[in-house]
Amino acid sequence: METEYDQVLSSVAQVKIADQIGDGDGVKVSCFTEFSDDVTLQFQIIRLAKQIYVWVGCNSAKFGNLYAAASTRPSNIVSVTSVLGGTSDNTGSGIARRLVMKTGLNIILACNIPKNNPLLEAKAEKVLIRKLIDLGYTMPTPLRAAFGSFTLSGEANYIVMAPAKEDNLEESHTYMGFALHQAKLALEALEVPVGCVILEDGHVIASGRNRTNETRNATRHAEMEAIDQLNEQWRKDTLSPSQVADKFSNCVLYVTCEPCIMCASALSFLGIKEVYYGCPNDKFGGCGSILPLHLGSSQPSDKLGKGYKCRGGIMADEAVSLFKCFYEQGNPNAPKPHRPVVQREKT
Repeated sequence: METEYDQVLSSVAQVKIADQIGDGDGVKVSCFTEFSDDVTLQFQIIRLAKQIYVWVGCNSAKFGNLYAAASTRPSNIVSVTSVLGGTSDNTGSGIARRLVMKTGLNIILACNIPKNNPLLEAKAEKVLIRKLIDLGYTMPTPLRAAFGSFTLSGEANYIVMAPAKEDNLEESHTYMGFALHQAKLALEALEVPVGCVILEDGHVIASGRNRTNETRNATRHAEMEAIDQLNEQWRKDTLSPSQVADKFSNCVLYVTCEPCIMCASALSFLGIKEVYYGCPNDKFGGCGSILPLHLGSSQPSDKLGKGYKCRGGIMADEAVSLFKCFYEQGNPNAPKPHRPVVQREKT
């Protein structure tokens, strides 16, 4: 059965990549350049019937790298949407997430911009959004409002980012609201405001919030707190290891921020069914931002390490607002000297 990836390769093979806009066998290709200071940004937008592919490069990078690298992409799974471009840095992942939220488009992005140049990345994002609007590819604003989240799924060693199903949004927001409540409790305790809940058959069976400052233990993230809560309960219920594994395989996690590498790895090892998160974790994210640990272990055993479905962007603005409050009030564990911590009133 032909996959979407095979469709791309067979379709674009008939399209000559050139510095112009053209159509070929239902595929529309747009190539253009933009000059920014001493840097030449190059863009390539390929529109298929149900998918848009974008390649962004600078200076010596040449048009066509999106396809030239496709058949010889790295065999190792990397953390970003840039595998088709032949690079393993994580420059493009932030742009890809924001494109979903700002345009409502399902985009696969290949990015060959140096990861140590955030100003150039911001410039590329701005130009790309403007061009997508000019081409008429963006989803109308009223429709975008219905898609508050996006899905991450691993296919052909790259990450596909697409709007979440609308019929699941109300339920997802309800459960994420429980997780946000835990995050608010963390904020009131002067902890980094991350909270989570774990569900089984639609019922919340565990909750957790960050307790790293309180315990002086850097591993006491919200997810670990909830997992330990379940393990303790199931130990009291005298469940065997295999029974515990079966229980975890039916559990769903809602967490306000993308799990870090440590937590994402633990969730994969435990065999959790699905993870929903709020805002991305651009520094330590283990579900695609830095490492795609949700895709599973290279050598899974039985039910463990097979990875899990992951969906992000659910009530992300609310999660980010809590982080803003945390940094505005000050972090008691910040390196000294640091500004005084402002204790927030409980709400």
